[in-house]
Amino acid sequence: GLPKGQKLEYITQNPKVGFEVDEMIGLLYEGVDVACHTNTEFNSVIILGNAKVLTDLEYKKEVLNKIVDKYTPHFSGKELSENMVRGTAVIEISVQKCTGKYYK
Repeated sequence: GLPKGQKLEYITQNPKVGFEVDEMIGLLYEGVDVACHTNTEFNSVIILGNAKVLTDLEYKKEVLNKIVDKYTPHFSGKELSENMVRGTAVIEISVQKCTGKYYK
């Protein structure tokens, strides 16, 4: 995101963060007569750690290129301009604790 804003101010004040990723696999409604009794099959990961905003331009470029490779592979290998790298905040989380859950 942008290299300014409330999120970055909070990280500067207190680097302790939590980060969660959920994957909904599907709805579980077989034999269910009431919508409120429907459940969800899912996987989730919760990470607790310390965040820091990256300042090393080469490292930021490396991280941003990996994001491009994963989410927009048709742009892989194209050079990111220095202005683009400078104008993008990249936050790194040093993992202190990682837990996972699932429901099937």
